Amino acid sequence: MRMITAEDGSKIYYNMYGEGKTIVLLHGNFQHHRFFAKQINFFSQYYRVIAMDTRDQGRSTNEAAQLTYELIVQDIAQILQQEKIERCAIVGFSDGANIALAYACAFPKSVPKLVLCSGNLTFDGLLKSKQRSLKVLDFTCERIFRWNRGHRILQLAMLPVPVTPEAVRALVDTEAFVVVGEQDIIKQEHTNQLVRMLPNVRYHTMLNRGHTIRTVDAEMIVKFLEGGV
Repeated sequence: MRMITAEDGSKIYYNMYGEGKTIVLLHGNFQHHRFFAKQINFFSQYYRVIAMDTRDQGRSTNEAAQLTYELIVQDIAQILQQEKIERCAIVGFSDGANIALAYACAFPKSVPKLVLCSGNLTFDGLLKSKQRSLKVLDFTCERIFRWNRGHRILQLAMLPVPVTPEAVRALVDTEAFVVVGEQDIIKQEHTNQLVRMLPNVRYHTMLNRGHTIRTVDAEMIVKFLEGGV
């Protein structure tokens, strides 16, 4: 794997596959880049793929006391700078979709295509049952197991994505594709809110699917990236 060292000393690992225009893949909470194994195999036939382990997950470390979207956005920027990549598509799943949107708002001219699979802008965007289960899991990690890494990851899931409606609406040069599962843990009205904010967006519901990596349908996403969806 390749690596960058962030300003705070965190080691961020990533792999690269294939050749051509660049796609960055961002996984969800308690995952790592290998969750995209099937998608990487497909995407790398057409594109250069960067698949990273975000801070505190996979092989990547985190020296900061708190895990934040802003830190991860800067990690992505540093990876792209190291690889001399100025523009790329970003595909994010779950919390990775939230990170992808935060990155696009921070660097709007560098993201021509943005795929958001099962993302949520705020913790309240999750179904109430999922909110309760995450709070219980966080309590267990922090108070019972004293697992600081797990606690930081869960705390990130509860933070609002650091973007304003104005910043999202300003993504006029970014083509966005929002995908959710029919039985997703994301509230439908929350997804509708996100879709309404994005100025240049397409939306698709994956039938008979919930909150799963399978919502990242590689073939459908390639069609979007090539302008066919």
